[in-house]
Amino acid sequence: MNSLTELLAALNAIPGGPRFVMWAWNDVPDADAWGMVAPDGARADWAGSRMEDQSITGTVDLFCRGNIADYVDAVQAVLQGSGMAWRLGDFLYDSSVRAAHIVWDVETVGGL
Repeated sequence: MNSLTELLAALNAIPGGPRFVMWAWNDVPDADAWGMVAPDGARADWAGSRMEDQSITGTVDLFCRGNIADYVDAVQAVLQGSGMAWRLGDFLYDSSVRAAHIVWDVETVGGL
């Protein structure tokens, strides 16, 4: 998997898993878990006064009201198989939607 779009498809293929969208939800879903994949920038490698390579950075955000451990394990399994650089960033409680909010930072050279 080389792009955020492919990552999104893999996350949505988790059996019994939450639904993920690209960028953001218009409204909070009526579900125990939901998520999004959002690009947030880029990193470039320069050599000889020119850009040699570029990677897209972003986040995978998971919101859970249900069994958090199962969802976190499933998302991390997708990330481990993605070939992308990633790390667990934040594990918070979002009182506005009454759900745990887990964030992974990701980086890919495959683009959007």
